Amino acid sequence: MPSEVRYFIEKTELHAFKLAPLRYRHPLELIMGNISKDNVCVAGDAFHPMTPDLAQGGCSALEDGVVLARCLADAFTKKPEEEEDDQYKRIEEGLKKYANERRWRCIDLITTSYIVGF
Repeated sequence: MPSEVRYFIEKTELHAFKLAPLRYRHPLELIMGNISKDNVCVAGDAFHPMTPDLAQGGCSALEDGVVLARCLADAFTKKPEEEEDDQYKRIEEGLKKYANERRWRCIDLITTSYIVGF
């Protein structure tokens, strides 16, 4: 361990640490609930809080970012239909596509993480 790291660990007061309870989102909430509504959606831990047993929380948040960017880009690069020229509708369409693509992957991660840590 580098001496700088050891120094900071030794000098850190115990009261400086903050603890937060682990969150669990029941997979049925993802199956039955809405991930996106109008032009708002959830991503990252708001979408898929999971126990750290698979060490996939950060990775799945990065996946969210890639899929979300791709879905929004697709919504804005395709030729709009006459009714669909409104940006609000395009965003809503992109977010719905994102929610559909990510839903089952996140259900799998949350469930597997919970089972592995049980």
